[in-house]
Amino acid sequence: MATVSAVPGYAPGDFPAVPLFTVPDISVLTDSADAFTIDLSADLDDIPGVTVRTAECSAEGVSRVRAGSVFSYEDGAASEVGDGTVKENSGDGSGSVVDDGVVIENNGDGSGTFVGGGVVIENNGDGTGSYVGDDLAVELTGGGAGTSTGGGDVIENNGDGSGSYVGRGMVIENNGDGSGSFTGGGLVIENDGRGTATVNGATIDADPLPPVPPPGG
Repeated sequence: MATVSAVPGYAPGDFPAVPLFTVPDISVLTDSADAFTIDLSADLDDIPGVTVRTAECSAEGVSRVRAGSVFSYEDGAASEVGDGTVKENSGDGSGSVVDDGVVIENNGDGSGTFVGGGVVIENNGDGTGSYVGDDLAVELTGGGAGTSTGGGDVIENNGDGSGSYVGRGMVIENNGDGSGSFTGGGLVIENDGRGTATVNGATIDADPLPPVPPPGG
């Protein structure tokens, strides 16, 4: 029987799985409205570059100046302007913060945006959104599906056990039903998901491929 070539480190007919990817600052991107809640006293404190203080106003329709800041409060909405910072709380769960090059927008419905430090995050409030920054682009399209692009690699996770990887001289396809393929390093492997695979045209026994787990944080 002729020797069948194999991917280094793998048994003949076997090949690397579609890599998983994580979402940087996933709590900002995928959590519910809590990630963008405009509670001027606390909820934004842990976002780098943002300093938050509570607007102290005691009556409706009041504007006051204290320690270089201007506070306004009217019809349940509050704002603070001072020291290069602008904070607005619309009183309906929405608002915005601009502070030291960081811009946060909360639409009050679980959606919002974060821009700062070379990073742009979009949260659509329905489990979908995107992250762009640090030579990395991640998009979540819902239903556990998403795409990660960075460092010359492209990972697609369809959220149903199928997915693909392109990069580092290889192409991996997982069809989510045990079948899939690998191309790279002079090898073409086709796994039929029913116990056999072909390696450069030679048929051998091979286990079906496990499904691709959904994107993780």
